[in-house]
Amino acid sequence: MQKFIRKFIFVMFIVVALAMTLVGCGKKELQISERKEENQLDTQNYRKYTLEDNIYLKEGAFITIQENTLLDLNGHAIIGNNSYVIQVGGVNKKAHLVLQDSAGTNAENMHYLAYSKYTNSYSRYGTSQQGGVDTTNAPTFLPDSYITVHGGLITGGSGAFSGGGVYVYEGSRFDMLGGTIAGNNTSGGGGGVYVARSAMFSLRGGTIKGNSSAGYGGGIYVAEGKCNIYGGDVQGNTAVAGGGGVYTISSELNITDGNIAQNSARFGGGVNAITSLVSIFGGNIRWNLAQEGGGMSAFNSNLEMQSGTVQQNVATKLGGGIKFAQTEGNAVFNLHDGQIIENAAKQGGGIYLLRASIHLNGGEMKNNKVSDSDKNIYNFDNLGTVYFNGCKIEE
Repeated sequence: MQKFIRKFIFVMFIVVALAMTLVGCGKKELQISERKEENQLDTQNYRKYTLEDNIYLKEGAFITIQENTLLDLNGHAIIGNNSYVIQVGGVNKKAHLVLQDSAGTNAENMHYLAYSKYTNSYSRYGTSQQGGVDTTNAPTFLPDSYITVHGGLITGGSGAFSGGGVYVYEGSRFDMLGGTIAGNNTSGGGGGVYVARSAMFSLRGGTIKGNSSAGYGGGIYVAEGKCNIYGGDVQGNTAVAGGGGVYTISSELNITDGNIAQNSARFGGGVNAITSLVSIFGGNIRWNLAQEGGGMSAFNSNLEMQSGTVQQNVATKLGGGIKFAQTEGNAVFNLHDGQIIENAAKQGGGIYLLRASIHLNGGEMKNNKVSDSDKNIYNFDNLGTVYFNGCKIEE
């Protein structure tokens, strides 16, 4: 077994035992070589590893990381077999995995699992129900357990219930600064990334593209969690139900920069927000497609738009740019600045309003198109309330 591992791991400086443990059906432990460096700023005390070749895991096997670790794929891959590939943390242990790819290629079929708050996580979720990165906590609440991705490709994941590519759970954190999450799928929520129960996902760079969900959140799914999009691209993802790009329920979504583009779903081609707080400070939501809410569909949610662009989205029925609706509560859409332009729908080319309130305090709406009804704002049966306080509107 040790000969097999030494074939793939580059030995530099010191060989340290049991830094990572490969767990299979027999739960055998396996040492791999370590490249120890102490001169890097944010990872100076981290275990460091560099791959020299691909590693193919046996069926059901995975690698456990229980210390702060920097893993450089170096153009190679760790390829799983009917399981996730890496578990971060463990019972009463917290850890931080930093994934990078200095060769700038990919990590095909690379999935992760960070241990759950529940001690019986393996049986609770099963080894193949969630593909991808599962960043959850040990029985003691450990908010410091998290994963940072700088590069590489996470692909080929298939979550039977949730999280085809990445699974973030129970107060954990996943920061993506680069790399790609692509070609993953799930029959539940989050073809690319699944975030739930006080967990947080921050997209600062890189691309989430070409992922799919048979339910909600083709690119990203957030339930009772938080998602920050500071940059990067959420592009070309699909969901059968809602949120081709991003789906949120009882969550917080902040968009500062980046692009949510060319995604598709029945509701909310770009973004589908349910009972959530959505704040848009910049970025672009464009070229998305849906039956209702081409760019965004918000239901029983509050929406603040300070800047950014909702542009050239298409809804085959309602709300080319944004569908904003409520059945209960006091849903409010405040448009302070930004543009809602060049969108198209059957009704409400710019905004389709249903029983909710919108405050047009600033910004610009123009060149939105419809085949029926008002171009920029369609207020269904005048059940909603529109306050005009300074928005520039051109028919």
